[in-house]
Amino acid sequence: MDKILLLVVIGAAAFAGGIFYGLKNGVKAVLPSDPGISYIGRIDFTDKNAPKFDWPGIEIALNFEGSYCAVLLEDGANHYNVFVDGTRMPVITADAKMKKYVIAKNLNRGAHSVIITKRTETYDGMGVFKGFILDKKAKVLPPPVKPVKKIEFIGDSLTVGYGIEGPSVTCEEGSEKKYKNNFLSFASITSRVLGAQAHMIAISGRGVVKNYGEAKIPTDKPIGYYYKKTLMNADASEWDFKSWIPEIVVINLGTNDLSTEPKPDRELFEKGYLSILNTVRGYYPQADIFCVAGPVMGAPLPEYIKSIIKRFKDNKTHFVTLSSVPQELMGCDWHPNVEANRKMAEELVKQINDQLKKAH
Repeated sequence: MDKILLLVVIGAAAFAGGIFYGLKNGVKAVLPSDPGISYIGRIDFTDKNAPKFDWPGIEIALNFEGSYCAVLLEDGANHYNVFVDGTRMPVITADAKMKKYVIAKNLNRGAHSVIITKRTETYDGMGVFKGFILDKKAKVLPPPVKPVKKIEFIGDSLTVGYGIEGPSVTCEEGSEKKYKNNFLSFASITSRVLGAQAHMIAISGRGVVKNYGEAKIPTDKPIGYYYKKTLMNADASEWDFKSWIPEIVVINLGTNDLSTEPKPDRELFEKGYLSILNTVRGYYPQADIFCVAGPVMGAPLPEYIKSIIKRFKDNKTHFVTLSSVPQELMGCDWHPNVEANRKMAEELVKQINDQLKKAH
């Protein structure tokens, strides 16, 4: 398995208040509202026993004593990573015809941990979590201890982890979802190395004022249009910014604005980026904001971002640059592969730590 911090803490004693509902065939359900379940990410809990989500990197975790575990999902499109006791299990490929996915069986009777993370992104649709199924004698343990530190990422396909597991820049037709994996993106790796829980507000192809391949400038729906939403795919959903306040925000935008013609002029791009910075600073007055240039888009993006930070006049907003990625480290459609993302994370972590040390 990759040397990646999973940040799993397994409780030593059974959680006395777990909610169990007897089912047929000697199994029982743990409802989504059970306090033994841990969640990370923007999730709509309007129905506490049918939480909805669509952003990449959503994490659902459970600690339990038992020999069997299945997850209940209403989802016809997304893919999910599964980790049992820190070991990566087969990927869940959601199917609208299925509701129950067995993720562990014939385990020893000791304590176990299950973590499920959403590999795919908002374009792949919404998922609804309906709980876990355990064996009849199982016990829910205290939930995994979440990292205290919080980090928010605002980005595009690079943050999503698009094409990251692809074998080369050319991937077979129809394989788009197969090779996405937010868990292995530079953003996810960075959050684990820094010991932080992360929210991923990232959509492939979206830009600051122009989306990839679009002719209209400014576009009607850039990344900023979706930033305040709990769910990208639900127009009425509004995120409660007071419910989760990060100490660090990482913005990696601009590649989609500047990679295809027509391109926005510099002033329009800078004004759009400044608008995002003002929005973020308004919600998070104390956060350190890191504005990333690279690794795919070179000049003039670094110059633009440096100019934007200078105009913003905020001593807690910082410039970060990531090295360009050679073709041999590219996955699908010229996106950095797993190895490249590890290197990107290493560079980003160092620059974040160096900057924070200066401040203290």
